[in-house]
Amino acid sequence: MAPRLRYWLGGAVLACALFAVAYLPPRPPHPPPEKLPRAPEEVVANRVGSRLAAAVWAWQTLERRDSLLDLARRRGLLDEDGVVLMVESGLPARVGEVLEGILDTPDSVLQSHGAVGPLLVAVLLDTVRVTDGVRSGTPWGTRLTYVLPQATDGRACIAILTIGTWAARMIFSDQFTPLQITRYTAPSQIVGPCAYALRFGPPGPAVEEWLSESQYLGAQDPSWTTAPDAVPLTPGVRQPGNWAWWWYRGTPIELSGCAAGNHKACRDAVYGNRVYRTEKEMMERQAFARSVIPPGVTPQQRYWSVRHPLGWSSGTYLSDLLSDQGEERFARFWRSDLPLDSAFSEAMDMSLEEWTQRWAQAQFGIPEPGPGLPLGTALLGIVLAGVIVGGGAVLVNRRQIR
Repeated sequence: MAPRLRYWLGGAVLACALFAVAYLPPRPPHPPPEKLPRAPEEVVANRVGSRLAAAVWAWQTLERRDSLLDLARRRGLLDEDGVVLMVESGLPARVGEVLEGILDTPDSVLQSHGAVGPLLVAVLLDTVRVTDGVRSGTPWGTRLTYVLPQATDGRACIAILTIGTWAARMIFSDQFTPLQITRYTAPSQIVGPCAYALRFGPPGPAVEEWLSESQYLGAQDPSWTTAPDAVPLTPGVRQPGNWAWWWYRGTPIELSGCAAGNHKACRDAVYGNRVYRTEKEMMERQAFARSVIPPGVTPQQRYWSVRHPLGWSSGTYLSDLLSDQGEERFARFWRSDLPLDSAFSEAMDMSLEEWTQRWAQAQFGIPEPGPGLPLGTALLGIVLAGVIVGGGAVLVNRRQIR
């Protein structure tokens, strides 16, 4: 074999090896150790500990609710409409000034839509503490808990914004800026489901049951309070803005199937008919928390603490529905006494699955069936292979036999 031909063949083998390295999944240097089954005592202890933590959180939330309502009643704040800010006395005055600027737009929007009732935004300092071996408190930035009117006096809605240990260090320094609040919590998320309760009143029984099962996840980011101009539900227009979901978790299989036209997947995505084994203990704790607190009290759900089939943008699901279909249709759906499917189709003149498919396509585009290898990469591989084979053929044809 001619030396040059050997070089070309060696180059082809090297190119194949490079493609294999690029596309084959990496292997760990050592096999992962087998997970040993946990002792029954450890399983029981973890379960009891998680339920005790949930009970402590529920008790603290109800205690704070009663204290805030009593304080608001003595100050005459329960007769007002719109956002009412209540900052803990131990916090710097700068905190109130920053939050007033953050909540100015949501308050103006709610006032313009005739919101009825006060939205008490209480800002509290809540650091990590251990009581009788139970760890509680807010270790990181900020955390929100919503107390809806059905769990108060029927008119007021409460959003409890707790400042954790990490954020507290910035708050008591000269470096405190609105970014310390909005880094993990958008202004619209502060008002959360309270915005719907004050604008449209209490939801119908079926809508309330659906929201309670997911802890009001679909209503926790009313973006219409900060961005009144709706973005049309055009396939794929929001896809670039949701890169973090693709990187962090990937698109839920229900949402992908829904965007592709599978209406059963759309239904599963809306109702959250998916059980994640890795979050079984968290789901048990949430179920226990719902059993010890009244309806209408719910914590804010964050994208890293809960996986929902509606994906990264699940918090804007109802906000997008309101912006797309209009206030009159949304109000009929929100207040309807019919079952969820019937309430939606009667108010929107389309099925719940049809609109959810449009919404999914607007978030993540329309999935295209076929191989996952990008077209450009495939063409590059074909060109390289053609160059190698063609070069070898040229060399062979030039070879002279003497």
